[in-house]
Amino acid sequence: MDISVEFVEIPVNSCTIRVRSINQKSGSAFDEWVRMGGLSLTEQDIDYLKISSEPKLTIRHTDIKDGKLTYSASLDPLEIMFVEIQLT
Repeated sequence: MDISVEFVEIPVNSCTIRVRSINQKSGSAFDEWVRMGGLSLTEQDIDYLKISSEPKLTIRHTDIKDGKLTYSASLDPLEIMFVEIQLT
């Protein structure tokens, strides 16, 4: 799914965008377990899955022009995404 959101009348010239996402490639303990073979798990395996289930974090700095910012993203099937925009 493609999404696009436009923000207007932003009173600053730049921002930091932090995106946390979980999808079949990163942050999904279930999908990682399937890649491991879907077998019974030891305590060590469970600890590994807990670590690997952290959402992926990307950070970027962006200039804001004429008080407008458009944020666009493409989501994979079953993906969830949390986007935080911090004005700087």
